[in-house]
This record gives sequence, C-alpha cells and structure tokens, in this order.
Amino acid sequence: MDIYWHELNAYKAEIHKLNVEIEHAIKNKKEIKNLTHFSLGISNRTNLMVVGLCSLVEVFLYEIAKQEEDKNSFKIEDLSGNGLKRLKTYLSRTGKVNFGVIPQWGTFEKIYDIRNALVHSYGGLIETSSINNVKKAVKILKIESILIGDRRIRLTSEVLLGFHKEIESLISSIRSSVSGV
Repeated sequence: MDIYWHELNAYKAEIHKLNVEIEHAIKNKKEIKNLTHFSLGISNRTNLMVVGLCSLVEVFLYEIAKQEEDKNSFKIEDLSGNGLKRLKTYLSRTGKVNFGVIPQWGTFEKIYDIRNALVHSYGGLIETSSINNVKKAVKILKIESILIGDRRIRLTSEVLLGFHKEIESLISSIRSSVSGV
C-alpha cells in the first residue's frame, strides 16, 4: 500500500458519502433550506473530485518522470505543452511509459477533457469554446446524461465511481508497466 492507494480509497469513500447525502436529501426534501445552494454544493464537490482524481494521475506521472530525469540529458521543463501533455511526451521519449499499450489511457484523456472544461470554465457551466471537447468526451465515455442543456455538467456518484475505477486501473497499469515504481 502506498499514498496512491490511500488517496484512491479516500476518494471512493467520499463518493459513497456524497451518494448517501444525495439519497438522504431526496427522501427528506423538507430538511433542505435552499435547494439551489444544496445542488450547487453537491455539484462543486463532484467537480473537485474529478479535478483531484486527475491530479493524482499527474502527480504519479510526475514522480516517475522526475526519477527519469537523473538518467537523461533532457528535463521535463525542456518540453512544451501543458502538464499532462508534457509528462506524456517526456515519459514516451525516455521509453519509461508506453502509453499506447495502456488500455485505460484513452478513457483517461476523455476524463481529463472534462476536468479541463471544469477547471477552465465556470465550474459546471462550461465555457463555449470547450463545449465541443466536452460533448465528444461524454459521447465516447457514454455519459451524455451529465450534460444538462448545452453548457452545464452535473456529475453523478455513479459517473464518479466509473471515473475512479478507470483511474485506479490506469495507475495500476502504469505501475505494472514501469519498473521501480
């Protein structure tokens, strides 16, 4: 067991806790003083979970890349691109990770597209320039129901558990394919 195992289990527990809160709220609507605030609070928490789960993968890849820097003449910072793209390029060029043989990588990239939309937009209200990427991602992930209208994302605990499962599996696959991790 390592820090990633602990983090993943903490996220899973939080997703289950969130689900219990939602089910309780549905059964006891009269207890909710402000339904709008309650709904936005839930939405904000689900959005943060996606960001956190994706960040966990980034940190995992960054740790692998930092270990590789001692063995190579070029550094992560020498490459252009955002964090994830730069890490993928670096680890691919060094031969440390072959992303093409990791079955969960394509799914993770679509989850990451949703993460980007959440981070670079207005929470669950997606910026117009990100809509096409989000629509493509939700279609590929078969979670079209998370799109409310054209611009709003509302994640469910079921979707979050699916994301969690993919990310847990991704970290496991990367760990298995990389020696010394």
